[in-house]
Amino acid sequence: MLPLLLLLLVAVPIGWFASEFSKYRALRIALGIVAIATTTFGVCAVNDLLTSINYNISYGNATKKLVQTSIAQIEDGHLDRVVKAWRRMDVQYDATYEMPPSKYVQLTEDAIAQMAGSIPIDARPAGEQTAPK
Repeated sequence: MLPLLLLLLVAVPIGWFASEFSKYRALRIALGIVAIATTTFGVCAVNDLLTSINYNISYGNATKKLVQTSIAQIEDGHLDRVVKAWRRMDVQYDATYEMPPSKYVQLTEDAIAQMAGSIPIDARPAGEQTAPK
């Protein structure tokens, strides 16, 4: 399927260009419309692919840092901090399509800081507000 789409992305604009030398006006117009639609679809598909790759990189890097910090802190004997930070992250993490990648990265950075001891575990996470009294 992908080779066919790539062929269309290349062949249709070339066909449109070649049809400009044709005497058939309807062919030129039809190929022009199809070429513009095909190119638009191609640009949208490439944008979606690059965005998906970027999200995967963000999630992957954040998760790698989280795992490395967890292992290092457990080996250093700070199992209690690791467990508390993981539990807190578990409560805050909402695995839905609505959660932006930046929030996941922020949650992992907060958990890493809590595990390392630079943020107290009982401190409120970034962005969390207290209810008015």
